[in-house]
Amino acid sequence: MKKVLSACIEQELEFDTKQEMDDFHEELKQGSKKFRVVSSGKKKGKYQMYVIRQYNKNNFPEGGES
Repeated sequence: MKKVLSACIEQELEFDTKQEMDDFHEELKQGSKKFRVVSSGKKKGKYQMYVIRQYNKNNFPEGGES
């Protein structure tokens, strides 16, 4: 029988403004799922964030923020 021990989603996101990126990060903090921001910054005039997020209610590998 197959059993998922842990699962996550990797996302590379792009935002028009730093405020938009900060608002998204704040929404993640307010949510119930764990996450980890791997990197964030400005690149080619846009703001980018690389995030690893908990998938559904599976265990999140190596901790993370909640």
